[in-house]
Amino acid sequence: MYYSVNGGTSWTRISSTLGVSLFGISIGSNGVAFCVGNSGRVFTSSFGLNYATWTARHISGTGLPRLNAVATFDGVIVYVGGAFGSVYKSVDSGSSWTTLTSGTTLTVYSMAAGSNTDVMITGASRMARRSIDGGSTWASMSIFTSGGNSTIPPHSIDMITSAVAFAGGIGGSLRKTLNGGFRWIPESVIVETSGQSVYSLILY
Repeated sequence: MYYSVNGGTSWTRISSTLGVSLFGISIGSNGVAFCVGNSGRVFTSSFGLNYATWTARHISGTGLPRLNAVATFDGVIVYVGGAFGSVYKSVDSGSSWTTLTSGTTLTVYSMAAGSNTDVMITGASRMARRSIDGGSTWASMSIFTSGGNSTIPPHSIDMITSAVAFAGGIGGSLRKTLNGGFRWIPESVIVETSGQSVYSLILY
């Protein structure tokens, strides 16, 4: 794990003894960060600790899935997701977790939070879903459905607000929505013929 304090000009490696591969990270507006990995592993740190020390906030249980994604808006309410459509929610910065019903068994690759209650997830086989009630109910979204890209799985997603979000996929594909996911349009910032897949998005 690495961090930068100058906009990415230089990077410092954080000495880690977490002992697990990490697949997703998210930082809340309060500076509290979360990262996720295999077997329901969740770790947290904060700006006040310079992200040098990480504390376990694992999901309890056995046979837990690999977690690929995490999203938090304020650093208190946290969502994580991974294999088999698994999605979990914490309302106390990861001290305890509740299992959510995402409405899919497809692996979650990425997730984003536009507010504490507005969450989007993307995953295998072009799966894309949104909840506007904190994960109680979910509705499908169609992101890559035009321009010859109907088979592209959206590997990454991030939200600027509850209305504005971007999603990226293989081959440099990038889409944006301005109405909360009801309509997605191509974004020309990344040329789709570049062959460079978009696996992560961070928007501010």
